[in-house]
Amino acid sequence: MARHPEPDNRDPLTGTATEASLLRFARALLDMADPSGLSVALLLIGIDGLPEIAARLGAATRDALLLGAAD
Repeated sequence: MARHPEPDNRDPLTGTATEASLLRFARALLDMADPSGLSVALLLIGIDGLPEIAARLGAATRDALLLGAAD
C-alpha cells in the first residue's frame, strides 16, 4: 500500500506533497531501485510566470491555477 505524506508534509492549498516530502520519497525510491533492472521516472510540472499571474490577476486566480494543475 502506498504511504501518503503526513499532513505537515502537504501543501496547505493543493494537498500535494511538499518539496521536502517529494525529495525524501525520491531518495527512498532510488535506494530501493535494483541497479540491474528497475526503471524510475519522475515528472515535474512547473507553471511559468506564476508570480506575474498573481501580480496581474490576483492571488485568487493564482490559487485557482495551482488547484487546477494539482487536480
